[in-house]
Amino acid sequence: MPKIFKYFILIIIFSILIYLSMNRNKSTIQKNNIFNINDTTSIHTIFMADKHGNEVLIKKYNNIWKLNEKYNIKKEAINNLLNSIQKLRIERPVSVNALERVIKNLAIKGVKIEIYTKDDVKSYIIGNPTKNHKANYMLLNDENEPYIVHIPGFSGYPSASYGIQGGKLNIKDSWLDQKIFNNIKYINNISLIDFTNPKNSFSIVMNPIQLLNYRKQSIEFDTLAINNYVNLIKNINYNSKFNSDSILTNKKPIFGLTVNKDTLFLYSKDKIKKTNNQESNIDVLLSKNTNNELMIIQKYVFNKVLITLDDFNK
Repeated sequence: MPKIFKYFILIIIFSILIYLSMNRNKSTIQKNNIFNINDTTSIHTIFMADKHGNEVLIKKYNNIWKLNEKYNIKKEAINNLLNSIQKLRIERPVSVNALERVIKNLAIKGVKIEIYTKDDVKSYIIGNPTKNHKANYMLLNDENEPYIVHIPGFSGYPSASYGIQGGKLNIKDSWLDQKIFNNIKYINNISLIDFTNPKNSFSIVMNPIQLLNYRKQSIEFDTLAINNYVNLIKNINYNSKFNSDSILTNKKPIFGLTVNKDTLFLYSKDKIKKTNNQESNIDVLLSKNTNNELMIIQKYVFNKVLITLDDFNK
């Protein structure tokens, strides 16, 4: 075969490769935002499931986002997730050499994401981060080709915003709104029962404001002190949650705090343990609410709630 003909064939092959590459890149640019949802206000439900059997349901109820229909989610956590959903962009296609490996990893380790809006459902799989930890391999439900997807201007990989670590959903307490009475919009009444010294018990009734002693007798009060106490109740936080209620076996509550119809029972606990099993210097209370949720509360935080009638005096 003449050399000039060989060169001609090579030029044709090279031209075809350039053409295919340009068309692939052009196609990628045209559908750069196929993963994102621009109007995140239309999202009402997000479902996630990994290959380890973990499932997460995030749902909006009257502008309040709940985790698994039970726990309120912090605004910053849901805003971070929605921001990522809105800004997802395709960085580039997966290289031909890596295509088979990436598709296999997505099938074995990928986390399924379903996002429900008013009019549509968007579903995709999030795979491993890229080597530079700035993007993830992702596959849209109705696409055959995976892509490398990133968030422009963000130095990390998108999967972190979804609570995914090592191909596993790992949504911790850091996602949760740690307000103890987080489902209460308006406070109508508060009752604090001191089981150790019942005479220190009291009740507050709102609209109009009344302060009642343990005998339900009306007591004079400072209105500002009452309002400050009510605001404190609205914003008081727990430290962490625990799962085993056996810790409370044979324990009697020392306080009972009722806000509207929700009651929190508090139990004494000496010290919490550090990871090295040494005692820390943090004094805590154990608590159990109406929904049987078990919480650890730091004493120095909750002592502001455990006050007496004298603190409301004019």
